[in-house]
Amino acid sequence: MRKLDENHIIDEGLEMKLFFRETDKSTPAHTLGFYKLTAVFAGSGSFAVGDKEYPIKDGSVFAVAPDVPHMMMLTGAVSYCDITIRTGFFEEPRIKNWLEEVFGTSDARDAIPAAAYFDRFSAEKLRSGLGDMEKEQIYRQKFFAEKMRLELLSLLLSLARSSGTPQGAVTKKAPMPVIKDYINANISKRLTLAQVAKAYNYSPSYLSRLFSESEKTSFTRYVRDQRLENARRLLRDSSWPTGEIASMCGCTNKTLFYRFFREKFGVTPAQYRKLNKPKY
Repeated sequence: MRKLDENHIIDEGLEMKLFFRETDKSTPAHTLGFYKLTAVFAGSGSFAVGDKEYPIKDGSVFAVAPDVPHMMMLTGAVSYCDITIRTGFFEEPRIKNWLEEVFGTSDARDAIPAAAYFDRFSAEKLRSGLGDMEKEQIYRQKFFAEKMRLELLSLLLSLARSSGTPQGAVTKKAPMPVIKDYINANISKRLTLAQVAKAYNYSPSYLSRLFSESEKTSFTRYVRDQRLENARRLLRDSSWPTGEIASMCGCTNKTLFYRFFREKFGVTPAQYRKLNKPKY
């Protein structure tokens, strides 16, 4: 599962950035290092955020907090705008005070509804307002950043006035491939059953049972095997030292890494590399 960092999406000096898009291709599950609002002008399908799935229709707006898995599953062409927002924006004292005043909480994750729906008239106003924000972003006239900030706060007000509990939202159990994508994308980091369960709003016991039933192995064993498979590939295809490869694959205990590698593949890492050395 990909994770996009805000520095790849938002220009230096800007708190937010708009992207107008049209596509008929679904997006894979991924996480972000920033906040995002997705405003849909036309199209159909569904938008999954965490363990919830919402219908996509004209005038839909979806909010995604940092590190929350999400994806868009389309049944046709969709026209929409992504608004990416730096996490620091919601940490400013005056913005936190504003959130508290409007939403009753200063935490953006709790304040901004995950999904909201506007009627046709409001959806047109939404598109027009975002168009004005895009012009400010492009031409960058005097006070453009403050104007974009005001437009964003106006949009958040509109979200507060709309349905905070959208009809049609259903609890969505993430398919095992999505969970495995998340694990593989974070395989070099420390991964615990509780951590991954929290990412999908599961209990640790439920996720443990899911792995036992679906993968015929434990969560811990699955993660370990993925680390070892990655290590085997790097031993074969790269010239990095074995110790570095172990670290890159999330194996912090080198002694256990050597032991588990030999148990799984029947040879030591050095022997495996020698046996699989490319022949030119």
